[in-house]
Amino acid sequence: MRVARWLTGLLYQLSLFLTRSWEVHFHPRQEALVKTLASYEVVTPARVNEFGDVFPESRHFSRRKRSSGAVEPTPFRTQYRISAYGQLFQLNLSADTAFLAAGYTEVHLGTPAHEVLGRSAMAPDLRHCFYRGQVNAREDHTAVFSLCGGLMGTFKTHDGEYFLEPIMRADGREQEDDHNKPHLIYRQELKSNSFLQPHRPCAVSENQIKKTTLHLHNYSNTNEDLNIKKEMVLGYSSKNRSLEDERSQLHSRNKRFLSYPRYVEVMVTADAKMVHHHGQNLQHYVLTLMSIVAAIYKDSSIGNLINIVIVKLVVIHNEQEGPVISFNAATTLRNFCLWQQTQNVLDDSHPSHHDTAVLITREDICGAREKCDTLGLAELGTLCDPLRSCSISEENGLSAAFTIAHELGHVFNVPHDDSFKCKESGIKHQYHVMAPTLNYHTSPWTWSKCSQKYITEFLDTGHGECLLDKPNARVYDLSTQLPGLIYDVNKQCELMFGPGSQVCPYLKQCRRLWCTSAEGKHRGCRTQHMPLADGTSCGPGMVGFLQGIATMGCV
Repeated sequence: MRVARWLTGLLYQLSLFLTRSWEVHFHPRQEALVKTLASYEVVTPARVNEFGDVFPESRHFSRRKRSSGAVEPTPFRTQYRISAYGQLFQLNLSADTAFLAAGYTEVHLGTPAHEVLGRSAMAPDLRHCFYRGQVNAREDHTAVFSLCGGLMGTFKTHDGEYFLEPIMRADGREQEDDHNKPHLIYRQELKSNSFLQPHRPCAVSENQIKKTTLHLHNYSNTNEDLNIKKEMVLGYSSKNRSLEDERSQLHSRNKRFLSYPRYVEVMVTADAKMVHHHGQNLQHYVLTLMSIVAAIYKDSSIGNLINIVIVKLVVIHNEQEGPVISFNAATTLRNFCLWQQTQNVLDDSHPSHHDTAVLITREDICGAREKCDTLGLAELGTLCDPLRSCSISEENGLSAAFTIAHELGHVFNVPHDDSFKCKESGIKHQYHVMAPTLNYHTSPWTWSKCSQKYITEFLDTGHGECLLDKPNARVYDLSTQLPGLIYDVNKQCELMFGPGSQVCPYLKQCRRLWCTSAEGKHRGCRTQHMPLADGTSCGPGMVGFLQGIATMGCV
């Protein structure tokens, strides 16, 4: 018995040593995060089958596709097992790409000229990365992850939210795919002595207005347990019609819109500081955040069928190409709202049209110069307003997904869970997505009854009409340019016989295209008995139209 206890103690000490030994290998970005955590563990997720047996394959994670044939097909369903915090977590996941529009595009602003071509050629296909599911077969325990390069995402259990991400290499890039890849797992909590301030109750009501040009209503509370950053909410402008006046129309509608699915077409913008911080992993990271946001809006507690769909990701490499972003949250929101109008297509049926715009920034935004406790900002009830449907969120880790979801809630006209509006409704305090602070005691995956009520009324009063259209696929601009003008004769040879093949120097190119072997012209020339493409240059001043309506040049 003593030997068993001694072995148990030895193994425990060894595990602590191994876990802490990873500290020296943290990239500075992750090291900064680790210093704020009350606890964390280094774990190795294992891919398992439905019987719990570990997969024998050497690779347990997906690679990012750079071509359609780069990797083997990814599974629709997969399972992973994680042992951490004295518990065993089994993740049952299914592929989920519904949050990405069929015509999803990426726009890069301020990219150096020499990077533009390479960026478009090397942009990875990330659609196969994203999965959603449950933990330990519990439907109310949600899990949302990207499986590319490891497990990056979050999951909910009976004792709170857990975050999981691969440990980065010293150069800031993700480690190569490997079934022994170490991961960092942590919970939504901070060190007890980290950034604490004296306890003070919230003394600001919704009727008190801060002295700014945007008339900010300060709803923030100081958390009595943890000093988590809070956010501000913009009040109505005098031009807004009060939703309270429109609620009388609820009973005049013959049919509620509850059963109709809504599609919130979102343009996400990442600023230059995000580019500097995340580097090549930026797009993958931002889409992982938005996959979590989409899952939050699919939770049944919201009481409506709401689909968050990303139609465009705008990446700002040079801050001069985007909106002016500063520490002042109100000014930044105003600047972003003005700028996002220039990026929108007003035609709601266009694939690049967005219903709302989200800015994700690494700027430490502040409600006031001496009070930088702001995580996000949005204006109440502006969804479908092309001028004011926008929000900003400060990115401080994977938990930023909850901030983004929270700010989108304000755009849906949802107040904080402790708002007097919820008290007026006679609804007991529940701290969920719209809690005034994000801490260990909130449930950021689910919606309170008050939030459900306000979202439903907002939609029922006709403010969500722009959400009824399902995002269209991309409209392809089919060029009227002849193919021979797009692909020269050597490129046509490569398309037929592979890289290295060129037009045959020994034969005249007439009705058949003759090309050298890919191994070199010394191996002779070959043909597939196909003519040159329409528009191919046959020599100075000559163009061939062998398949088209005119024929001239080398024939």
